[in-house]
Amino acid sequence: MSKKGIDVSYCQRGLNWSSVKSSGYEFALIRAGNDPDNRFDTEFDNHVKQAIKYDIPFGVYWFMLANTPEQARLEASWCLQKIEPYRNKSRLPVYYDMEVQSTLKLS
Repeated sequence: MSKKGIDVSYCQRGLNWSSVKSSGYEFALIRAGNDPDNRFDTEFDNHVKQAIKYDIPFGVYWFMLANTPEQARLEASWCLQKIEPYRNKSRLPVYYDMEVQSTLKLS
């Protein structure tokens, strides 16, 4: 059985979370950040607080741009730093979003 979810980032600034809830969305995946320059998603905290307010289970993701294992570890540490205040509020996992073709070799 599939569930209806929403993926949000700074692109959904001003999202009406009441409408998200009433539209039947069962979870949200919220972007924490996206690059090796340590840029956190500017809407992350707002999205998390709204998901909590409307009792929408959420997970977080980091949009990966790393090209080396060292960069991947650094991005992971930034992600963990950003999500720490919400560690006990999230009901879904943390994801590493690897959409962009990368030269990263993890072996």
